Amino acid sequence: MKLSAKQKMLNALSKKDGVNTFTIAQARSRFGIQNVTARVSDLRKEGYNIKSVAKTLSDGRKATVYQLGA
Repeated sequence: MKLSAKQKMLNALSKKDGVNTFTIAQARSRFGIQNVTARVSDLRKEGYNIKSVAKTLSDGRKATVYQLGA
């Protein structure tokens, strides 16, 4: 059974071990999702508490990191 883009994102955010966050660029490469913000918005509308955290990466670029809130 093929997982939807939203389900792939939710699975990654729900992991108990390892990395359970991702940036837009990581979601595009890991899950093949082009419109990441739209899928995050869909999940929020379904009741999931997904937080967006602005980070500055080691090379100075800015990125939004998504994580599942409590």
